[in-house]
Amino acid sequence: MSSATVREAHTWRSTPIAGLIRAHPVAAFFVLAYLFSWVYWLVVLGIMGRDTLAWLVPGAFGPPLAALLVTGLIDGRDGTRAFLRRWVLWRVRARWYVLVLVGLPALGLLVGLLFRDWSERFAGSGPSVIVTYLATLSFLLVLGGGQEEPGWRGFALPRMQERMGPLAASVSLGVLWGLWHLPVFVFVPGYNSAGRGVASIAASVLVFTAVGAVGQSLLLTWLFNHTRGSVLIAVLAHASLNAGSGFVTGQTASMAVLASFGIVGLGLVFATRGRLSFRPVTTPSARLSTPRH
Repeated sequence: MSSATVREAHTWRSTPIAGLIRAHPVAAFFVLAYLFSWVYWLVVLGIMGRDTLAWLVPGAFGPPLAALLVTGLIDGRDGTRAFLRRWVLWRVRARWYVLVLVGLPALGLLVGLLFRDWSERFAGSGPSVIVTYLATLSFLLVLGGGQEEPGWRGFALPRMQERMGPLAASVSLGVLWGLWHLPVFVFVPGYNSAGRGVASIAASVLVFTAVGAVGQSLLLTWLFNHTRGSVLIAVLAHASLNAGSGFVTGQTASMAVLASFGIVGLGLVFATRGRLSFRPVTTPSARLSTPRH
């Protein structure tokens, strides 16, 4: 890095905005995540009318971009390297991979079987269902939900847990995560099986956020805490849940999937007495850099 670049970086870190971000990193992360995603979606989906998947996906990279920007500002290059290492933290017990890749999509598959009249993806044989799931999962890991996790669980959750405790942090994060999707519900017809009217979209956003996103947030917090803060497991879990949900169509079945997420999350709250397997440490930085089993 040249001396001029170093001076520019030092100058930026000395600005009032940089100081405000350092003082309030979590709030800054959410502001930037919403700003990056919402501005893109409002322009591309709302103004340009490009409501296809290819145009939708780039906006979903707002959370990881915000996380990298804030981490680089508050922790520098060493902190950024430690943050990136947790993105590929794969050394966790095999049972967590089985749960994430087999158990979680079973929620969507079960609902799909219960609502066969609303599902279009159970016409084939068992192997075809597995192939469909694996192909969908591979796509969703990087372009359909999994890419969000370095922001939500990788950056925000550890800091929120240390300050608020696991239950309040998970619920708050779930609400903010759910509402982050609002422009997509508004500008993409039928997104998440929402209707087209204002009342129908509002009801869908409410259920999606209060039940689905909060329920998934509780589940992902429990997984995150059990796997040494592995962002990779969170990525796999998010993508797997979305892939399993893809086996149902229609508003009724989609609402049933969201309800299943809420039930699982609530069950984990009762089973862990609200701790969600969280073990606080003396300093937040220690948990961010060296999460434990």
